[in-house]
Amino acid sequence: MEQVPHVAMYCHEEKDEHQWMHLVPSFLLPLVVRYLTDANNQVRKTAQAALLVLLEQELVAHNDVEDQVCPLLLMLTNSDAHDDFRTEAAALMCRMAPLLGGDLSRRVFLERFAALSADGLFHVRKICAANFGEFCAVIGQEVTESILLDKFYALCQDELWGVRKACAEVFMSLSRVVSATKRRNDLGSLFVNLLQDESRWVRMAAFQALGPFISTFSRTEPENESTQSPSATPVESTESVESSMEQSDFNSFYFWRDPLPQLNLMPASETNVDRQPEENKESVSDSVEKALEDLMARVELGRGGSSEAQPASAPSNELVPEPVHAFDLRRVACQELLGGPVASSKENVGTTSSTPNDLSGDSKPTGDVQPILLSSSITTSLATVMSSSSPAFQPNLLPPAYVKSNSSNELPTTVYSNSFCPYYSPRRRSDGGSMSGGVVLDTSRSRPYSPYGSSSMRSSISLSQSVVPQSLMDYYLQMTDPYYVETVDAEITRHCAYSLPAVVCTLGKEHWPLLRDLYTTLASDMQWKVRRTLASSIHEIGAILGQEVVTQDLLPVFDGFIKDLDEVRIGVLKHLSDFLRLLAEKERRSYLPRLAEFLKLDNEQNWRFRQELAMQLQSVVGLFSPADSAQSILPLALTLASDRVAAVRLPAFTLVSQIMKQVSESSWSKDAESMLTPLLADLTTRFCSGNRWMLRQSYVNICNQLVTDRALPLEEFGKLLLAPLLALKRDRVPNVRLVLARVINFQLKYHEFFSGSDSPYRESLDETLNQLSADEDRDVSYYATCSTVKRDQTQITLDPLPPTGENAA
Repeated sequence: MEQVPHVAMYCHEEKDEHQWMHLVPSFLLPLVVRYLTDANNQVRKTAQAALLVLLEQELVAHNDVEDQVCPLLLMLTNSDAHDDFRTEAAALMCRMAPLLGGDLSRRVFLERFAALSADGLFHVRKICAANFGEFCAVIGQEVTESILLDKFYALCQDELWGVRKACAEVFMSLSRVVSATKRRNDLGSLFVNLLQDESRWVRMAAFQALGPFISTFSRTEPENESTQSPSATPVESTESVESSMEQSDFNSFYFWRDPLPQLNLMPASETNVDRQPEENKESVSDSVEKALEDLMARVELGRGGSSEAQPASAPSNELVPEPVHAFDLRRVACQELLGGPVASSKENVGTTSSTPNDLSGDSKPTGDVQPILLSSSITTSLATVMSSSSPAFQPNLLPPAYVKSNSSNELPTTVYSNSFCPYYSPRRRSDGGSMSGGVVLDTSRSRPYSPYGSSSMRSSISLSQSVVPQSLMDYYLQMTDPYYVETVDAEITRHCAYSLPAVVCTLGKEHWPLLRDLYTTLASDMQWKVRRTLASSIHEIGAILGQEVVTQDLLPVFDGFIKDLDEVRIGVLKHLSDFLRLLAEKERRSYLPRLAEFLKLDNEQNWRFRQELAMQLQSVVGLFSPADSAQSILPLALTLASDRVAAVRLPAFTLVSQIMKQVSESSWSKDAESMLTPLLADLTTRFCSGNRWMLRQSYVNICNQLVTDRALPLEEFGKLLLAPLLALKRDRVPNVRLVLARVINFQLKYHEFFSGSDSPYRESLDETLNQLSADEDRDVSYYATCSTVKRDQTQITLDPLPPTGENAA
């Protein structure tokens, strides 16, 4: 079987001379079909691979495959076939569909694929789910929406998490096939269910595919299909899922894997915690402790509540909540439920009035949402802690769901995340919402994975947009939440950063304020892989947003990346010219002195970083004037040209040549020669007269590059550089003389200006070449006398190996 594709290719190549192509359908293809049902698993796998190669290379006709292979696949996928054969045949059928085309796939495979999607065997359903998007792309939009979408909905609700995980992974490819209406109304709601799935592996796959799925909401679709949509709000879970989430107890292992049980907390008006028996106090505190561990990262301080839950004698004074330390929140709530005293770590907060505050009734739950209020005494204690000016309070320790309120009419929202080095403060958004002193625990959802507990919180974080269903954007904006890092995937922020350019492109420049804070949070993430991913795409995001947004929002992040770890800086460096091209001339010139910062490395042995810098500076030179290049970039180029690693020096030689050419061809100065003279003199002093043989060898290579690129007028080259170059014929290191022999023999002597009969440099050139021909080093004399090498192969691209022993200087 391994030789079948090679034999078929040989028959195809010799078809005109020997007419052997008939052997493929008459002999080779039946042989492959026979071994598809072999008893040995390895033989079957090899036969499947051979068949796919025949199709990919178009060595077998589609009608032959339809007549010989397809009937066998349909037979092997019958319900009475062996399980191994059914699984392999289903996988082979899915892989063959893109190679056979839409017509044949619809005619032969469609009905069977739909049946296999509801097969009783788990492996078959998983294979269908994993290939659903690719198969739908082959058969087309109309058939997909009329026949296969219902099958996909069933697979997304499969009882086994492996099938649901496979569905989450193919959402983007399937979304590209269906219409915008189906994508928004059906797939959006379906994807939210996967984001809330009870299995951590399904949620992980869904969050990884969230950004790519959002990118499929193309803005080229008609606006009337994307304005009014039921999926624009978070999708509520079904009653059946709610019942399945109820559990009586749980341990620490399942704490981050299984949903928390619902807590039956009674309003303060209906029960008195202080009157509970002693045996009940411990159980209540344990339950609240465990619940708050999960709710701390998502707790909502909202102005909600019901006046019925408060005593009639309570005075009405409005509290403005401040961010509260997570430890204080948990300690105050639990101690209050136990009836004990409440005091902060630095000052006693037990002096507050025992009369609870009157909760405002402005905010009411909607729909089926049934909020549960903590007791009014807890609310008072929480408000006291929040309003206290304790020095122990540290805002950077807060979970991301906490918000800081300065007034009841304007609520700036600051998002705190797992930041490592926040280069600039996150921008704060505000809306017209209000908050109260009550703490509302929303238990309306069946699972604790929804990013927001109420629409008011969602509106305070997300701005208005109609391109993508708001429920999807809510989850995407919360991918930096430490709660999801702990409960879903430690790499979730990296996936968010990876897909961010596609999401920005989908939403467009006008919706950048929606993503600004997310970008800031990712840019200061504690994981360097996240920051490197963002640094590698900052130029793409800048190209989408335009110069104004780049200057205002991206430049501070760019400045931080320049000072970051080398692993992050390399992402910026690889696209340095692309990003600088987005800036205005004034901002661009301000980065000229900062280019030298790229020479400072955490690890000096990281020579590839310097190599990338040399190659990037070749593109950066064209963004600046000749004067700027000569004053700021040329010193960097000369430093790189003297690097101890040859792979760094080679692109640096080209960089020096580019700068010299830019200066010599410019009209920025009335007397360009007056500028070139000191530059070339410095080049000669630094390299040709250097005490290291590597510098002298680099001087020869730079001269060779200058002549090759015609960077200088030959008159200037002969007057300023040729004499020091030929003087190296007496260098004590053979490697220097060897490179000089190659440059003269393969480069200079072919120029009429140097070797012409009337050239003033011909005599000195011939004298140097004759002396090198008689050199005591065999390699030097060889390159000085060699005349068989073609001139297009004579450019000096590699440095010889350094000398050893007494030849080393």
